[in-house]
Amino acid sequence: MGYIYASSGYADDVQEAVDMAIVGDYVVLPEGIWVWNGELVTIPDGGVNLIGASLAGCMGHEDGWAHYTPTTILRNNVQAQMINCGRETHGNGQLNPVRISGIQLEGFPPANVAEEQSGVNALYLRQIPNFRIDYCTFVNWGSAPVHITCNDGVYGANVSSYGVIDHNVITNPYKLTPPPDGNWYWGYGIGMSGTARLSDPDIMDEWDEQAQNWFGYYGFKKGGIVVYIEDNHINLPRHHISSLDFAFYTARYNLLDEPACGYQAAAIDVHGPAYPSGRGCVAYNNKIVGAVNNQKPWGGTYYSAAVGLRGGSSLIYNNEFICNLYNQYNYFLLLSKGDYVEGLEYQQIDQTYVWNNSYTGCTHITKPPEIIQDVHYFLRAPNQAQDGFTYTPYPYPHPLTVEGIHSLSVHSNPSNIPFTIRRI
Repeated sequence: MGYIYASSGYADDVQEAVDMAIVGDYVVLPEGIWVWNGELVTIPDGGVNLIGASLAGCMGHEDGWAHYTPTTILRNNVQAQMINCGRETHGNGQLNPVRISGIQLEGFPPANVAEEQSGVNALYLRQIPNFRIDYCTFVNWGSAPVHITCNDGVYGANVSSYGVIDHNVITNPYKLTPPPDGNWYWGYGIGMSGTARLSDPDIMDEWDEQAQNWFGYYGFKKGGIVVYIEDNHINLPRHHISSLDFAFYTARYNLLDEPACGYQAAAIDVHGPAYPSGRGCVAYNNKIVGAVNNQKPWGGTYYSAAVGLRGGSSLIYNNEFICNLYNQYNYFLLLSKGDYVEGLEYQQIDQTYVWNNSYTGCTHITKPPEIIQDVHYFLRAPNQAQDGFTYTPYPYPHPLTVEGIHSLSVHSNPSNIPFTIRRI
């Protein structure tokens, strides 16, 4: 493992430093505001880490998610992706771990809905194992600034993406002003998608009908995504966290506040089988704060929802939801079959458990009659006697967040020599 100190934070200098690195190296970016002109830094096989000069993002939940002041700021002056990790096409199996830390990535804020729908991510990770995205700040991204996938266009490839997203700040202040052409729609927080496709004949085997094999699990899932999202502050998005295509995530100890979308878009979301479905989620000990009067209402009514499930299997417990604008359309839990696709019943909501959540200013649950309590979902914790399994959470904090390098301050380059290389 070594450290390569880039001469600047401009895209060409960052790419040059990345190209000099070998697997396991850290590319350290200097302090400053570095303006990009739509360039893209690529780490094609993973294995190279990008580190800012100091901590960005936020502290943990025990410190009230207090924000750090970023010193390495990469600012795009056009709407374009900034960092891409992983292969675009089918390769030979899994790539190498990546860490992105201590950087503020600023997008070019959309001026209207059409620009917001352009689907630009700040950071895109594909087929990366044991990734970590931590202590970063993402500002004004019209799509999901952080997107994780393992889809390489070849179903059945022996690929997966799994890792941790922790202590980041994601915020979309451009949404404080409604667009001239209607309501803001997009601008997610964190998005993820695996490899599942509706035409895959054996996806049911890969799906694995036993939800307990996903609850509390971390590691490789062929064709799937496993992401742990903890101690982040996500502000002013559509969905704060969203998944589809065989992705599964655990969200814990996050502050998810002030959604800025003109209709019901739950903070914690799992898409249904029309996309196809996300595999589900585990969400616990999150603080979720509903909409404030900062956005045009949908049909004259403000909506807020904490959790929205449209497919897969989930555990939802010990979360707090504070709804600021009470009306009959605000819910702690939305269960939906609106993404129904005939023949994909196994991707619908099933083996879902909800318990011990607190909520104010809203209705507990809304659902269609086809989703049946004590058949598809349960208002209790799973237990051996009734369900054939018990649930044990994966260790918190995630081991990746306490192993290896603990402080970014040690990576400063006192000599300020471009491309200084120091190997350990």
